[in-house]
Amino acid sequence: MSRYTGPGQCWGYAEKVKDMLASANNTKYYTGLKNTTSNFKKKCLGIKAGSHIRFSHGSSFNGWSGHSVALLKVTKDQVIWADNNYYSSNIVSYYKGTLNDFMKCYGQYGYINMVSETTKFKTYAAPKLSVTANHSAGKIKLTWLAVKGAKKYEVYRSYSKKGEYTQIAEVETANYTDDSVQAGKTTYYKVKAIKESGMKSSSIESGKLKG
Repeated sequence: MSRYTGPGQCWGYAEKVKDMLASANNTKYYTGLKNTTSNFKKKCLGIKAGSHIRFSHGSSFNGWSGHSVALLKVTKDQVIWADNNYYSSNIVSYYKGTLNDFMKCYGQYGYINMVSETTKFKTYAAPKLSVTANHSAGKIKLTWLAVKGAKKYEVYRSYSKKGEYTQIAEVETANYTDDSVQAGKTTYYKVKAIKESGMKSSSIESGKLKG
């Protein structure tokens, strides 16, 4: 669970998730659509992550009275969703369960009055990483193409390509020099570009200092 302190509480959080993931969406408002398992499946089965569903007690849309949920995955057997305020005020919780589990959480609402369906995901350019070993200085220099909109970059290192990567730096520039690398070992790096709307990892590149 994580704490959310943004605007709009459940509504604001569901919209934030949609804004992070979706580059396009189709919002439909409903009047008198009963909140039943059958109707939920008809409107949300197979929906893309980041879709926003709004429940209400009344039969028509109300942006002030009701509850919003960020849908992450909906299949005939499983629902994965995120909810701000269900567990506690301004606390984001992530859930996974059956359709029946989902309806137990939100069956107290009589109607579905809005579904804002993600129709296209946002894409992010990944940092294009280059690694150069400086054997005489005992350092490996990393450079990458700056990513538009990136606020900072996280640099990760591992001595096994498929092993665990440890963060070794956080920088605002598109380069970093690793002067604590172990000589004689092939070293693998990846860089994450951190944006306000998400992050994107580079491919893995390697370098090796002479032992």
